[in-house]
Parts: sequence; C-alpha cells; structure tokens
Amino acid sequence: MVSLEKYKEEKPFFLKRLIWEILNKTIFRILVGKQCYRVRNFLLTLFGAKLDNRCLIYPSCTIFAPWNLEVGFKSCIGPRVNLYNKAKLVIGDNVVISQESEICTASHDIESHTMNLIKKDICIKNKVWICSQVFIGPGVTIGEGSVIGARGVIFKDVNPWEVWCGNPAKFVKKRIITNER
Repeated sequence: MVSLEKYKEEKPFFLKRLIWEILNKTIFRILVGKQCYRVRNFLLTLFGAKLDNRCLIYPSCTIFAPWNLEVGFKSCIGPRVNLYNKAKLVIGDNVVISQESEICTASHDIESHTMNLIKKDICIKNKVWICSQVFIGPGVTIGEGSVIGARGVIFKDVNPWEVWCGNPAKFVKKRIITNER
C-alpha cells in the first residue's frame, strides 16, 4: 500500500533554488535575442553552471538547478526546453536540444511505500541532436552523434551514431554523415 504521508524529500539548496527560480522566470526570460546569450550564461554560471562561453541557451528554457548543469562548446538548448536536473546533467559539444524537449534526472521508486525520490545523472555526448518534444528519463546516456526523433521517449542508453524514434523510442538506423562541409 502506498502511504505518502511519510514521504520526505531533502531540499539542500532550498533558498538558492528559490532565488534561481525567480530569476529564471523573470530576468532570464526578458534577456531575449542572441545578443543577450552571454548575460544569460553569466547568470547561470553565478549559480554554479559550467558552460562554454559559446553555448546558446534560449531565454524561455526552464532550468531546475544550474549547479547540476554542464554545457559544452557551441551547444544549443532551444526554446521552452525543460531541464529538470535534480541530478547532474552533462551536455557535450555541438549538441542541439530542440524546442519543448524535457530532460528529467529524477523520478520516484514505484516499489517503495513512500515513493522515494530517485535521482540519476544524464549524459548527452557530443554532436547529438535531440529533436522537438523529446523526453529523456533518468540515468540515460545518449551516445556521440546520435539523433532522437521528434516526440521520442528515451529510458535507456543510446549507442553512438544511432537514430531512435517513437514512444518508447526504438533503434531505427545507424547515422552516417555523407557530406562534410
């Protein structure tokens, strides 16, 4: 039997989280345009994010915990992306996370009477494209060069240079780049 009256969740950064949430929903949002990306990145680094100074994070993104975020060289986190990163989220170089995608590092233990919180890191390697409205669950590693098709749902690791689509996402084919420019 589930008994949520005994559910407890530690909130070690409660005040920091509260301040960040206010900034993320106000000042961060009004810093629109590509020209303001450095100011947005600066705000994120003030809260502990590790960012390459050339990554682009859209102002409409929701980021739960900047201190659990790493974003590499020339990576882009698109409009209305939700990064629910209660655990560490590492995004490599040249990664695109398209609009309205959800990256979620936490869930609940459905075999626990109190549905205890489970947190697992997510790693998105270099040269990955996460298409629009994709959901990536806790503990997943997306291999280098992979593509997750629009509205795909990923709950297990994806090998390098693979294309996955669907709900739940399944392997479609190997990704082969035919014309380097």
